[in-house]
Amino acid sequence: MKEDGVFDDLGRFESMTAEEFEKYRGEWVAVAGGEIVAHGKDPLRVVRQGSAAGKGVPYMRYFYASASEVPLIYTW
Repeated sequence: MKEDGVFDDLGRFESMTAEEFEKYRGEWVAVAGGEIVAHGKDPLRVVRQGSAAGKGVPYMRYFYASASEVPLIYTW
């Protein structure tokens, strides 16, 4: 993995279009090597699939299905 690989992965999330974001609502998304390597509702399955992709340790993020799922601490 490149030294700045985490930044590639974070950048991949930041560059997602609204259509892409909608596609993954309510799911965990794993990014490694600057690309989406796995997604789904079960975070353990997603991290395993992401790791098996062979592109390094996946960075994961949950895409909230609705505003009601967002923890109160994030809304302050």
